Amino acid sequence: MGHLIKINNNFLIFVTTKNYKVSKATFIKVVKRIAIVFTSIVVLLVISILSIPYIFENEVNSKVKSLVNEHITGELNYSKVRLTFFDQFPLLTASMDDVLLKGAEPFKNDTLLAAKKVSFGVDLMSLLKSKIVIDKFIVNSGKINILVDSLGNANYNIYKSSPADSTKTQDNSESSALAFQLIKLEKTNLHYEDRSIPLKIEAKDLEYEGKGDLMSNIFDLNTRAKIASFSFSFDNELYVDKKSIDANLLTRINTNTLSFVFERNDIKINQLPVRFRGLLSFISHGYHLDFKLKSQESTLAELLSLVPNNYASWIKDLSVKGTSEVFVNLEGDYIVDNNKMPNLSLGLMVNNGFLAYKQSTNPLTDWNAKLRIDLPALNPDSLQIDLKQFDLLQAISMHRATLQVYTL
Repeated sequence: MGHLIKINNNFLIFVTTKNYKVSKATFIKVVKRIAIVFTSIVVLLVISILSIPYIFENEVNSKVKSLVNEHITGELNYSKVRLTFFDQFPLLTASMDDVLLKGAEPFKNDTLLAAKKVSFGVDLMSLLKSKIVIDKFIVNSGKINILVDSLGNANYNIYKSSPADSTKTQDNSESSALAFQLIKLEKTNLHYEDRSIPLKIEAKDLEYEGKGDLMSNIFDLNTRAKIASFSFSFDNELYVDKKSIDANLLTRINTNTLSFVFERNDIKINQLPVRFRGLLSFISHGYHLDFKLKSQESTLAELLSLVPNNYASWIKDLSVKGTSEVFVNLEGDYIVDNNKMPNLSLGLMVNNGFLAYKQSTNPLTDWNAKLRIDLPALNPDSLQIDLKQFDLLQAISMHRATLQVYTL
C-alpha cells in the first residue's frame, strides 16, 4: 500500500506503508524478560544489603571494642559480638550477647549491668566514611543494679574521660563515633539502692524508650516508660509496694552545667494520675534537688489503689466515693560529706469521702481531711505533723479531730 505526498509544485514523493501487528506471544515474552531483569536487580539489591553485616563485621566489632575500652573503666565480659539487620530491623546493629558489666570502686565485684543482649545501632551511611557512628543503645532482658554506699560513692561512675575531654584539642570528628539518639530498655529489671539516704527502688519488667540528641550539650529527652511492678522504700519503710507505672516524660538536659529540668512529666501510678516537675543539678560534692509531685483531679478510689498489697483484698470489697489530692515535695541540697539532706514534705486532702465495706448499712460519709507532714533535712527527729482537719460522719455521729506534732 502507498500514497503520494506533495512537497511543492515540482516534487511528489511516493511513500509506502505497512501495518505492523505485535502478537500476544511476543508481548508476553517481552514482559517476562523485563520482569526477570527487575527481579534480578531486586534480589541483587537485597543480597547486597544483607551482605553488609558480613562485609563490615570485623570493622564494626573492632570499633565497638575500641569504644568500650576508651570510655568504660568497669570490667566488661560478653560471649560474642555480631552484626545483623534482624535484631532491630531495619536498623543495622552490633549486638553483644550475654553481657556482664561490673561497677566502679568500691563495687568493682558487684554487677552493674547483666543482659541477654546489648545492641548498638549503626548509622549505615557512616560505614562508607572514615568514622563509624553509633547512635542507638538497646538493652534486652537486662538487670541493672545501681548502688551508692553511705559515703555517696556510686558503682555507675565507670565513664572514662578521653584526652579530648580535658584538652579539647582533638578534632570534633573524633568524638562523633558516639551520637546516641535512642536509648531503649526491653524487659529489664532495675534495682537502685542508696545507703547514704537511705533509699531503695525496685522496678520489674521495665520498658523504656528515650529519644533525643543525647550527644548535644543541651537537648530535650522524650521518654516513654512502663513498669509492671514498682516498689519504693525510704529509711527501711515501704511506701510504694509493687505498683504499675505508666509515664510520658520530657526532660531538658544541660551537660555543660550538669542539670536536668523535668518540664512535662505525666505519670500514672496504678490508677492514680500524677504530674511531676522538678530540677536536678550537680553541685560540688553533691546534688541540688527541687522535685514536686502532685495528683491530678484524682478520685479517692484512685488514691486507695496505692495501698499496700496486704490490704488490696480488703479494698476490693470497699465502696468508695469522693475526691482526693496528694502532693510530695523534695527540695534542697544533698551533700553527704557535710551531712546535708533536702527537706521532704507530703500532703493529703480528702473531700466528701464515702466508704462502705461490703454494702454496710453504716457507711462512713462526709469524710473531709487535710494533712501535712514535714521532714526537714530528712531527719526523723525533726518530724512535723499537722492534721488541720479530720471530719467524718458515721450513722448519726459526727467525728472531728485535729492534731499537731512537733519533735524537739
